[in-house]
Amino acid sequence: MWAVVPLVVLVAYAFWPVLGNRFVNWDDETNFVRNPHFRGLGIAHLRWAWTTFWLGVYQPLGWMLLEVQYTVFGLNPWGYHLVSVGWHAVNSIVLYFLSLALLRRARPDVWQERPAICSVSAGVATALFAIHPLRAEVVAWASSQTYLPCAFFYWMALLFYLSAFPATGITVRLRFWMAFVSFAAALLSKAPAVSLPFVLLVLDVYPLKRVAVSNDQRFGRRFIDLCVEKIPFFALSALFMALALASKPHDPVIPVGDPATFWYARLARAAYGIWFYLLKTVWPFALTAFYAAGEGTSPLEFRFVASAAATVVVTAVAVRYRRSHPEILAVWVSYVLILLPSLGVVPITTRLAADRYGYLPMVGIVALCAGTLSANWRWWPTGIGPTAACTIAVAGVVAALIVLTRAQCRTWQSSEALWTHALNHGGDHVPDVQNSVGLLLLERGKLNDARWHFEEAIRLDPHYSQSHTNLGTILARLGQLSAAKSEFVEAIRLAPTEPSAHNNLGTILLGEGHVELAMREYLKAVRLDPHGAGVESLEDFLLFRGSTIAPPLVPLIRAVVSNPRDRRALQALEDAFPTVIQ
Repeated sequence: MWAVVPLVVLVAYAFWPVLGNRFVNWDDETNFVRNPHFRGLGIAHLRWAWTTFWLGVYQPLGWMLLEVQYTVFGLNPWGYHLVSVGWHAVNSIVLYFLSLALLRRARPDVWQERPAICSVSAGVATALFAIHPLRAEVVAWASSQTYLPCAFFYWMALLFYLSAFPATGITVRLRFWMAFVSFAAALLSKAPAVSLPFVLLVLDVYPLKRVAVSNDQRFGRRFIDLCVEKIPFFALSALFMALALASKPHDPVIPVGDPATFWYARLARAAYGIWFYLLKTVWPFALTAFYAAGEGTSPLEFRFVASAAATVVVTAVAVRYRRSHPEILAVWVSYVLILLPSLGVVPITTRLAADRYGYLPMVGIVALCAGTLSANWRWWPTGIGPTAACTIAVAGVVAALIVLTRAQCRTWQSSEALWTHALNHGGDHVPDVQNSVGLLLLERGKLNDARWHFEEAIRLDPHYSQSHTNLGTILARLGQLSAAKSEFVEAIRLAPTEPSAHNNLGTILLGEGHVELAMREYLKAVRLDPHGAGVESLEDFLLFRGSTIAPPLVPLIRAVVSNPRDRRALQALEDAFPTVIQ
């Protein structure tokens, strides 16, 4: 318990700068500023949280927690950042106790002989995790907050499961189902928690030793029994895997090309991702919001080949010494399993890595560090001088990490700070960065500069639908309506569920005199986003051009404008038009 207060103090000091941060124009505006659905705790808001795939993710509990924050703080970003710092502090405490629980089960001899040393070791390892600059993105970026409750419930599930064995009677089942409930809460917060059933099997082998690795014949039979025991966990994990895949049509199209080459490249980059977070943990410099492969990147580059080779070597070594040092294989397998959903093996994003993905998988690494420190205590220096030198060295590392973390938190202070930092750290070849810089310039009225960045984003990724929409907006403002129309059509082809592209195309069609086609695009925009610009376009149409359409349509349009979420009114208005856009 002694480590709780120091952990909270260190976390609070390291991440205090985020309280002055604003929302940034990377998902924050879409999630919070322009999202009326989460603003409250009414039945409609709760229903939306449990049925939405907003921005291609399913996280109902995460949205409910954000709805509570809106009820308390409104749209003040200070409140959301304060909650994120609090979540991270609580997670650090949970991780500390989880490390102790793993250490107690893995090395009972060390725990019984020197429990104080184990507590100090777990406290130091957890503190280094908690104040590390790799944690800055999860804490400082409001849209990434749902990773925090996901990690909390994930780690609580591990704690409950560890405490269930070797308990007896009803205690085992109670703690087992408490682990299951925690797992469900983690999944409802964020999809990466799907790995937990597999990690529980790793715990069954080591450190719980519910199955003997030395007995090869009985191992298979017993292992199957343990898998059957976890059918509820696997069933829930499979359900949320399906939900995660179902949500992905909202994301940009990722070109596949030749399947063999494509999957070869994905596996190479996955191996790179495995080592990325370990290396950044050791050398936490040049951190940024975007790590993209870059144009023309080959999977045969040294970084990918070396990562794949290192993955094979470490796996072989861990398997070779699985009997004498089972903790190495257990930590390595669990680390890869937890990280696997974020490694990009399934083609969802072109990004190589993201700092937030390294939050959840480090649990085993922290426990291994704590175990290594406690097991080798006799090598620690003795005497006042050496002890003081060792203490000063640890304090120096902690201080250096805090300085780096506070600086990294400030890169999320505003949209301008975020994109300036990203451009200065290799973001010039990242489509997301170029697109977001273009949006900043567009807001400031610098149309030609914004146009250049949108065109550069499209050059880097021709399938980037948002940049096509934004470029079309620039071209329309510059009076190049034909070119703007082509960009909106291309954006819709790439992302048919993008409401702003439909709305903007409708405006172009209306200017060309295609009233019926324009109305259909407006209605598509309203159907996709009942609170978006499509409703405003219908209102303007009624105000300025209502006399140009058949009188029976006017009350239908007014019904949609007054209640854009009324699906019957939308359908009635759509059915009133005989022509369908091909």
